[in-house]
Order: sequence, then C-alpha cells, then structure tokens
Amino acid sequence: MGFSVTAAAAAGLLEYFSLRRWAQGYHVIQNIGNSTYNASDISIMWQIPQYCLVGTAEVFAGVAGLEFSYSAAPRSLQGVVMGLFSAMEGVGSFLGITLVSAIGEAWIPGDAHHFSGHLDYFFYLLASLQGITLILFSGWLAAQSVTPSQGKSGDEDEGTSVDSDVISASTIGVDSSSTLHS
Repeated sequence: MGFSVTAAAAAGLLEYFSLRRWAQGYHVIQNIGNSTYNASDISIMWQIPQYCLVGTAEVFAGVAGLEFSYSAAPRSLQGVVMGLFSAMEGVGSFLGITLVSAIGEAWIPGDAHHFSGHLDYFFYLLASLQGITLILFSGWLAAQSVTPSQGKSGDEDEGTSVDSDVISASTIGVDSSSTLHS
C-alpha cells in the first residue's frame, strides 16, 4: 500500500512539472489526423519509476491478498472467497471511474486541452485517499493483533497442551493406545 501511495504521488509530481514546463513554453503540438493535441516535452522515461512502483505494489498487495483469502477461507469456500477478492478489485475500478466522472470536468479536461487542467490534483487526491486507507488499515490491523501472552490462561504455552485422556490413562496404568481408540 505504501508503494501505491508513492506511485500516485510520483505521478502527481511528474504532472506538476509537466504543467510548469508547458507554462514556460516547453511543449510539443501534435497533429494526428484532423486533431491537434498538446504534449509535454518531458521524456517518457520519467514514467518508469511510477510503473515500477505500481507493479511492486501489485505484487505485494495482490499476492498477499490472494494468499490471505485462500488460507483464511474454509476449504469448501476457498474458490468463492478468491472470486470475491477479485470482484472487490472490480468494484475499486468502478469507484475510480466514478471519481474521474465526478471531478473530470474541473481537473481533467479533454485531451486537446490537456495542459489547461490540473491532472496533478487528481493524482494527489489518489495518493491522499490511499494514504488515509493505509493509515486506517494499519490501525485496524494493529488492533486485531494479539501478543503471545494475551488470550491464554495460566502458564500454558502454545503447542504444549496434552490430551487429558492420555494423562489419566497413563497415571492409572491403562494402555493409552486403547484409551485413544475408544
């Protein structure tokens, strides 16, 4: 999640510098067919760090999310839970489309007028929303964690519990294997 926040912030910074260079007169006007498009003169290579950060975020979040979904679900529902995990990614995409539709006219005008808007504000908004989600998730996760000394009674350690039938059978001289099978 941290990589994702960093990627959105990096995209905002790149767009900010692109807008500044446009305002200073450093730009390229492209004619494609009958349409004219404004383009930045900043090298496309500056987008490589953003894509690397997004890819890294997807590897960490996607793989960990699928692993958690698979391991936490009952065996009979593992496929359903993994399907729900994928469906939530689709819901996130729909929320993203809704967000772009809501602020698109103000911050993201059409391609022909690319440098008249503030696409950098959109990326900063995404980074902020992701940062808030990261903080809330981290807080929730910290509240859910249990230290080894919590939740246990007496001096019991995990893995040292012994079957009471075996103890009672061995203390009175009965074969413990017959007790376990009965």
